[in-house]
Amino acid sequence: MLLVHLLLLLFVVHCRCPPEFISLPENKTVKTGDDAELLCHYISGEAAHVTWLKHDMINGSYVNENKDPYVTILKVC
Repeated sequence: MLLVHLLLLLFVVHCRCPPEFISLPENKTVKTGDDAELLCHYISGEAAHVTWLKHDMINGSYVNENKDPYVTILKVC
């Protein structure tokens, strides 16, 4: 039996001038418990700090009572 989970992923780029994205992550299908590698390529005039976040659903909601999102930091580059 194949279980499919939808993960809402977000990457945040921290820099003063917005980067130019060459490619964005594509959808991936993996078995539960397996790793997935998502790639994104961009050009920036300065060193950018990229944070990959996964939106989590808790009690049927992606946000808490204060409207703050439930997120897990996956990677900081």
